[in-house]
Amino acid sequence: MDQVKAGVIYLQENAKERDMREVVKRGYQEGDFYALYGVRENPTDWQERVLQSFADMLSTGNSILDWGAGTGYPYDRWLWQRGMKITAVESSEKHIEQGIANLPDITWIHADFTSLNWPAESYDGLVMLYSLLHIPRSEQAALLRKGADLLKPGGVFLLTVNERASDTDCDFEEGWANGPGMAFSHFDLADNLQMLTDAGLQIAQTMHEKEQAGGEPFVWVLCRKP
Repeated sequence: MDQVKAGVIYLQENAKERDMREVVKRGYQEGDFYALYGVRENPTDWQERVLQSFADMLSTGNSILDWGAGTGYPYDRWLWQRGMKITAVESSEKHIEQGIANLPDITWIHADFTSLNWPAESYDGLVMLYSLLHIPRSEQAALLRKGADLLKPGGVFLLTVNERASDTDCDFEEGWANGPGMAFSHFDLADNLQMLTDAGLQIAQTMHEKEQAGGEPFVWVLCRKP
């Protein structure tokens, strides 16, 4: 059984035995992610170009669902400013309270997005930025199929995936963001793109963030539902 000392989880068993959702939720709730990494009201120039590519495939007034919205900054804010109707789903109480303060005119849902179901073909766009890596790998293919199903024909999906696979089904980082820790689980780029294709989506564009911003090896993927 794990021990908790001074807010840090010390694992006595492999991290994959832990409920990832609770680790992720607690990590964001008790950690200080935004204070440590900063909060931007606006995306970087490179991110804005990617968001513009996403918006160019949609129309003003289209409905967009965001899985793992955080505080809504900067991505939902940018899309809302361009006339999109945003529904933002976030599991962290702390982040959703800040999100409502940041963007009171969009729809907020306080929930684990993987536990919710939506009618088929109910949204024009789906956004999932930096959140797929917090879902167990064993569940990701089914989740991406769910995402494809909720998109209308011609709908657009923008997400970030990892370029490299995690070492285990659940990698755990102690003290992440000065909090109790964080869990990560992800495939490599080839497997991520295959899962999207298997979900019936067409890959429109892949953009390597690390080459542009010098950060983590993330890839932004833009897909369309036929």
